[in-house]
Amino acid sequence: MFLCFLRPRKYKDCKEFHHFTFIIRAHDEEDVIEDSVTSCFNVDYPKDRFNVVVFAHNCHDKTA
Repeated sequence: MFLCFLRPRKYKDCKEFHHFTFIIRAHDEEDVIEDSVTSCFNVDYPKDRFNVVVFAHNCHDKTA
């Protein structure tokens, strides 16, 4: 309510998509790791312009 007087910014459409990487750290995340990775691939961005890397370290379940 305090910022209602501010107007949303309008940005120019980008001409070039940048390349970036999602990094997911996981430790005993067997129940939710699939949702996290799927969420990364469901973004509205060209699939050839990003990578998804999952670090599963010293897990005691089937996360890796």
